[in-house]
Amino acid sequence: MFVGLASALVAIGGVVFAAFPASAESSDGFFGPSRFTAPPLTYTKGDNPKSLAFGTPVSLSGPPSSSARNHLDSFQASQFIGNVGWAIANLGQSGNGFEYPLYSANHGKSWTTDGPYFHGPWADAPAWVGSLQAYSATFAVAYSQGGQTLYATDDGGRHWYSVLAFSSIVSVAHTMTTNRTSATGTIRVAVSKTGNAPAKYVFTSGDGGRKWVRHAAPHSPTESARASGYGLIVGDVRPCTAKRFDAQPDEPLIVIATRNSKTYVTYNVSADPGTTWYHFDVPTGHYTLSTTWWGSKDYNVLVQFGKTSKVNMDVSCATFST
Repeated sequence: MFVGLASALVAIGGVVFAAFPASAESSDGFFGPSRFTAPPLTYTKGDNPKSLAFGTPVSLSGPPSSSARNHLDSFQASQFIGNVGWAIANLGQSGNGFEYPLYSANHGKSWTTDGPYFHGPWADAPAWVGSLQAYSATFAVAYSQGGQTLYATDDGGRHWYSVLAFSSIVSVAHTMTTNRTSATGTIRVAVSKTGNAPAKYVFTSGDGGRKWVRHAAPHSPTESARASGYGLIVGDVRPCTAKRFDAQPDEPLIVIATRNSKTYVTYNVSADPGTTWYHFDVPTGHYTLSTTWWGSKDYNVLVQFGKTSKVNMDVSCATFST
């Protein structure tokens, strides 16, 4: 099911660049235009098999040789945010299936399709992906590490935006905006010309993967990148259920990351219904985490370049009292 470099470049010319020649700005040859708009991923029609409908239940039982189109063959990647699960998986007959985004509302007990398939068993299909980053119950990106392909959705999979023009993806990162905790924030995709080269450019999108702008990457791939690089802080707020947080519109549960005695970024858990999970994609350094709820304490964490720090936070589930 692998799409090689040559066919991927054909896909770039036929799918992505053809979608925005009028809006494309200065180009750097192999890396394409400095600004572009990603086209939406559509359900396949015509000669190729049509995609399964949005929300089709995935069959988790049956033999590996099953030819049912909704039969789970294998997972490429999965990630959970509280009870919400995102996954990339092959559906259909083993070795001849279709790669779909999947969604679960019960921590993986059951799954449904969450969009059209990303890849099918033919040479001219969009490229497959094997990596996944979920940022909320509605916002996620799937991409090919070292490849050209990235898909993004910010509405729970109802719409995906596809980019096949990233050359060789070195890393994908995300930063929440500091003033609107429910906004999508910024996606950053670092790219190089080949898989073993340092990043030359960083493409950013602030609208969920629709519009992209190219920037020069840090010159040094070592100390400079580590000093100005990013890492993740993720965790669960315990032991309350998501309903407890969702039921407090006047007193929302907000996780606060403080740096140098100043609030750096916040995450409003109550504004993300159905989850008790939070995440920050922030520059390297020392942070203090706290919440707006009672019964919680401060947590100190060191963010390191390219690494994930997991910090579960405890709060009181008791009723507010005055």
